[in-house]
Amino acid sequence: MEWIAVKDRLPEEGKKIMFLDDSLKYPDNCFTGIMHRNEKWFKSSSYVVNYSKVTHWMLLPEPPKQ
Repeated sequence: MEWIAVKDRLPEEGKKIMFLDDSLKYPDNCFTGIMHRNEKWFKSSSYVVNYSKVTHWMLLPEPPKQ
């Protein structure tokens, strides 16, 4: 899987993804989460923090099969 620049393409709304936020507030800037309406990015199961400087994203891999 490769990183996709948000300027090239956005993920499907509500799809679980990994994304990079280039904000100085978050030194560890790689998160899993979703993109919600109006290009707002949120960590999984948390609609409190809106990441505003997302530069790249990628789909999460499929979980292992048992």
